Amino acid sequence: ADDEAGTVTMTLAQPWGPFLATIANGWGSIMNMQWVVENGGWDGSCDTWQNHYAITDAEDPFTPIANGTGPFKLDHWTQGTEIVMTRFDEYWGEPAKVQTAAIKIIPEFGTRFAMLQAGDVDFMDVPVEQRAQVDPLVAEIAIYNAETNTYDAPVPV
Repeated sequence: ADDEAGTVTMTLAQPWGPFLATIANGWGSIMNMQWVVENGGWDGSCDTWQNHYAITDAEDPFTPIANGTGPFKLDHWTQGTEIVMTRFDEYWGEPAKVQTAAIKIIPEFGTRFAMLQAGDVDFMDVPVEQRAQVDPLVAEIAIYNAETNTYDAPVPV
């Protein structure tokens, strides 16, 4: 950070329009350099960046570990099944309102839909062709915004 408030200044060699969109996406994440080097994601030299570029998930040393600054911390990750996070009480901002958040990987829509009907999910991906079936069961929807890598504010159905 550039100051005690945590301000970070980035100076580009020339104007580059997609800069903010790039760092807002997962593949443009800003990571702690020392942590990246310590965990084998880079050797610390700008001359060898291409050796650490375009690797597969299987080659990526960060696939099974986590490093972040958000209101949750990784509790456990069962690859292909679920990611469970717990509230990070030392988070610098407002604390999370829930103690635990789980992301379950459920590829089959019928299973996700049955879980929605049973009240076992709070959020799920709905294919466009299934939306009419799901809309009567939900109070609001959020649409993924690829430009910002976030979901737009939920709107009433």
